[in-house]
Amino acid sequence: MLQILKYSIFLFLMFFIGCSQESKHAQLADEISYSLITDISKKYPMHYYCASGQLMTNVNTMSVDVGIVKLCNVEEARKLVVNYAEEYLYRINHNEKIRPYLTKYPFTYKEIDLLFGFFDKDQKRPDPNYVVMVSLLNGDLYYYKKNPSSPRHDFIHKEPYEEALKIANQGNLE
Repeated sequence: MLQILKYSIFLFLMFFIGCSQESKHAQLADEISYSLITDISKKYPMHYYCASGQLMTNVNTMSVDVGIVKLCNVEEARKLVVNYAEEYLYRINHNEKIRPYLTKYPFTYKEIDLLFGFFDKDQKRPDPNYVVMVSLLNGDLYYYKKNPSSPRHDFIHKEPYEEALKIANQGNLE
């Protein structure tokens, strides 16, 4: 019985101590993600934010989730997400400290997730004429609008990131 108690205490302490300190690679990932969030907040009033990723032993993915005060149609939302995705990838791939921890180098749009929630100036969800949320997930962009009769959002459109990048860059060339 005493052996089981000692073993249980040992496991508890290992779990508690092992999970209480953030690893170096997770700290580096957070620094990169929060620097992007800071830059977004300088341009748009922010309602919420979060940074995360698959960071257990190495950096498999990194993600940023923000809610900003801005009204966007699909084209504007696309351009916003593509621009910040490219900036995020630049920051990740040009950070030499995190590079040894990346499971894939260079990181691509398939290893990052971005989610932008949009709010009006009263920090309420915009009406259905605007995009309420856009996400880059597993290499695809997903667009949603508000459903006035439900707390759920209505799906508008899905497109591969490569296509969104091409469309967004066409707008930059004109």
